[in-house]
Amino acid sequence: FLAMRWRPFVLAFLVAGQSSGCAEDVRVFTFDGVRPWQEIEWRGGLRHGGFREYWESGGLRREGQYVDGRLDGEWREFHPGGQLAALRLYRAGVRRGTWLEWYEDGQKRSAATWLDGDKDGSVTFWAQAGSVVERQRWEGGTRVEVSRP
Repeated sequence: FLAMRWRPFVLAFLVAGQSSGCAEDVRVFTFDGVRPWQEIEWRGGLRHGGFREYWESGGLRREGQYVDGRLDGEWREFHPGGQLAALRLYRAGVRRGTWLEWYEDGQKRSAATWLDGDKDGSVTFWAQAGSVVERQRWEGGTRVEVSRP
């Protein structure tokens, strides 16, 4: 949603069935009543299952999973041309693991390590040409060191 300007959208509910007494459905938001903007699975009033968001051009913008209303597992973001832009990991809504970002040409842009929701460990930023432009070290969400080659 970062650079997306507000646009009217249409919401359609597609009922998928019942499970454990809780209604399950997929909610589809569209740009114009036809082209999907977001597809979100719900269960028992919470986001639960797959999430997909699309660029207005039709390409996939972002996808991942929710478990009981919280982001969970691998989330992937894509550039408008379809190239992978970011890979992020969550467990029960908490940031974890190594988060990676890439430029549209596939060159790595950044890598950061997360532990229990806080940056912890190394963070590296690359120029589009491929050279390292900054390295940081984090401890428990606090930046403790910065170096620029």
